Amino acid sequence: MLDDYLDIQTLSFITSIVSISTFAVMLFVAKKQKIYPGFKEWTLANFFNSLGMILLALRPILPDFISIIIANNFILLYLVFIARGLRKFAEGDQQLWFDVIPPLLLTLFFILYTYIIPNVNARIIIISSLLFLISCRICYIIWTGIYKILLKKQIFLFSSFVIFIGWHLTRLILTILLESQIEDFLEAGIIQGLAFINIISSNIIQSMLLIDCNSQKLEKDLNESQDEIKNLSGLLPICSNCKKIRNESNSWDNIENYISDHSDALLTHSLCPECVAKLYPDMDFDDIED
Repeated sequence: MLDDYLDIQTLSFITSIVSISTFAVMLFVAKKQKIYPGFKEWTLANFFNSLGMILLALRPILPDFISIIIANNFILLYLVFIARGLRKFAEGDQQLWFDVIPPLLLTLFFILYTYIIPNVNARIIIISSLLFLISCRICYIIWTGIYKILLKKQIFLFSSFVIFIGWHLTRLILTILLESQIEDFLEAGIIQGLAFINIISSNIIQSMLLIDCNSQKLEKDLNESQDEIKNLSGLLPICSNCKKIRNESNSWDNIENYISDHSDALLTHSLCPECVAKLYPDMDFDDIED
């Protein structure tokens, strides 16, 4: 009875619809507010996931290379681009090898177990293992990078990927220990059907939390800008003789340095008419260029 509700083809279509919806939401957010490096990668991740799922659902009418190898590569790229976006967002080093190796491994092993030694179970084990490893990498990036730059700890984002890790590890173990040989993935049983339920829920939750990360960073930047404005709008202790300004650390800065450090203004030097008349009494002020 439960198998009727966990039909792989139907769940693939539903997952595709969910992913294209989250893709549209993130495009809307990108249009309405400032976005930071990494947000575009998160948006593309949802597009890739949607494309992979729709190709998977169309397996009966598409060639195996498209509906199996390309489809699963697109699904894998969902997490690859989430990880890449998080690295950009955290201003970390971009590690191209980590973006290239998982799709390359998947392609090689899927060609082997699709055309040379056909084995659906082996393909499930491979994709589950790669998703597990990339999810572990994502948790590491969140823990070491994202936590340092946001206003509050991203415990929910971290937890969502921990759950994702737990599920793929569980799927991997159950496929090895309990699954009999699967002849057609679209006819797979409850374990594989539950995988799609996990992907659907994770996709929605993770996309919303990534949008929240962008909003938090925007809030942080606004707060810092307001603090700088307050510094420039209050009473400034200025020396009546040399015109230096006392800063927050009780040392004295030239007024040019202080303004440069506390605003985006760029200072350029010129001479007012009174100073020109005093310093260069024989020169016409109109001859002095700004």
